[in-house]
Amino acid sequence: MNCSPEKIAALNADLEAARAGYRRIIRGEAPKVMVDQSGERLEFFAADPRKLQTLIAEIELQIAECTGSSTLAFVPRPLRFNF
Repeated sequence: MNCSPEKIAALNADLEAARAGYRRIIRGEAPKVMVDQSGERLEFFAADPRKLQTLIAEIELQIAECTGSSTLAFVPRPLRFNF
């Protein structure tokens, strides 16, 4: 499946943003509480690094499919047991 150069560029931008967010969370650099000039307090909830890893793997897979690359990213899925 070949995609347009614009779509590949957008996927690469999304991938870079996801990787940057993952690095900020792992390093503890992501702010949790911010107070602006007017005294308004904004609270953020911590993101799940595993969900970001899954998102990164999915974007890498989409890029691989678009470019026809044989390198496929592993996307972890929950285990299911059927009895």
